[in-house]
Amino acid sequence: MDPDRELRPWDWDGHLLLLHRSESERQSRLASWVRHGLDRGEKVIYTEAPPSRSVLAVLSGQGIDVRAATAAGHLEVLPTDEFCEADVVGQALADGFPAVRVSTEAGDALAGPGGFTTIEQVIERLCRVERVSALCQYDRRIITGAALDEVAGRHAGGVRETQFETADHDDGLAIAGEIDFTNDEVLAATLRAATSSASGVFRVDLRHVTFVSAGGLRALANGTKAFREQGGDLVLVCPCPSVDRSLKLLAVDQLDHVTVDRNGLGGDTR
Repeated sequence: MDPDRELRPWDWDGHLLLLHRSESERQSRLASWVRHGLDRGEKVIYTEAPPSRSVLAVLSGQGIDVRAATAAGHLEVLPTDEFCEADVVGQALADGFPAVRVSTEAGDALAGPGGFTTIEQVIERLCRVERVSALCQYDRRIITGAALDEVAGRHAGGVRETQFETADHDDGLAIAGEIDFTNDEVLAATLRAATSSASGVFRVDLRHVTFVSAGGLRALANGTKAFREQGGDLVLVCPCPSVDRSLKLLAVDQLDHVTVDRNGLGGDTR
């Protein structure tokens, strides 16, 4: 998957997690996200601590007319603490904007009081109760272990990693892209988070997964292990032929409480 590609439509909205591996990837995908909001007439708020306004130069370099956007009030850079304390989203909606987009970098958020937890909690609440979409940016090279679990837990249905993406879908999760040794840890953390509050049947739509390594399949199994051990049923939906062969080769389709639905009709098609 090309890290500098334009994001697909399912990337645009919701509480999203951008796990980037390079500055060029971060800038490209941030610009795509901002451009989509501006094209729809939304208000875009970028929080920094303190605000250096360097993001305006970044967006300008990506081809966005930041001068026009800021002059029209569609693009604004705010200190993180001001964003958390003031009702800037409510004011933007009251001013007639159809929706609001909020983005921040973990490096900036971590510098403020309370670290990234404070800003994430504010953003999570806004995405739940207002017409708000958010893009929370984290450097994958430094987010590991417990921090990765916590971050994935807040964005399980909106992970945007260099090679794969997730979305909430049909009583479970849809995954698109490629899973290998570079991101299998992210997949496992995401699935642990997504299944932690699930019960009954959890469906993982694999129709847009084009490659999965042995480590990726172990992540699929380990990330859903606790859910399955508590009696939950995991349904793997419509894997492509190469992924299906890998599931069979590593006997993932034979694990307890795992069913492979190869036609999308919901039946047991082992």
